Amino acid sequence: NNIKAAFDTINELLGQLESNNNSITQVANQTNLLSLNASIEAARAGAAGRGFAVVAEEIKTLSESSKNTALDSNKNKDEIVSAMEVLARESDRLMETVDQVNERINNLAASTEEIAAAANMVAETSDGLKAKFEELRRI
Repeated sequence: NNIKAAFDTINELLGQLESNNNSITQVANQTNLLSLNASIEAARAGAAGRGFAVVAEEIKTLSESSKNTALDSNKNKDEIVSAMEVLARESDRLMETVDQVNERINNLAASTEEIAAAANMVAETSDGLKAKFEELRRI
């Protein structure tokens, strides 16, 4: 149960991560458009806008880098989800095995109790026979 609760928590956090990455991608796309507009305005300004064109190009580069990082993070998130699905399946198999072992232990305990009861019965019968033989010897 604790493992399943941890998986649920991790899934929620991964969902939030994907949402954050999508927001970063949207901001990067908007920043890229602003960079394009700034480049156009810099070109209109001619020689006076060259410095601004360099800044606009750098903003575009940063925007693309942010977008690629967010996309890569989403890819990593998908791989984590796949790995967690494998862990969840293996955890279920482990629980099935533990349940089977517990059932076998319970069966063994019941058999042991039956054997102990039978041994006690044999001992009582043996003691009874021993007493009868002693009685017969005295006669």
